[in-house]
Amino acid sequence: MVNSKRLKQKIRDSGYRVDYVAKVCGLSYYGFLQKMSGKHEFKASEIKAVAKLLRLTDQEIREIFFND
Repeated sequence: MVNSKRLKQKIRDSGYRVDYVAKVCGLSYYGFLQKMSGKHEFKASEIKAVAKLLRLTDQEIREIFFND
């Protein structure tokens, strides 16, 4: 399940807004929120887009998206 608290913090730290991050991933704002809340899973392409935009390290990617 996604670590939404950590993801939200990384988005805040980046200076981007959630709606912009969603758009870069090819998602609607609502769709992105659904995935952040854990109701739906992020696709690999979406994780890659978020990681690139937010400049996440491999460690951060694991902590945020593969934190079980």
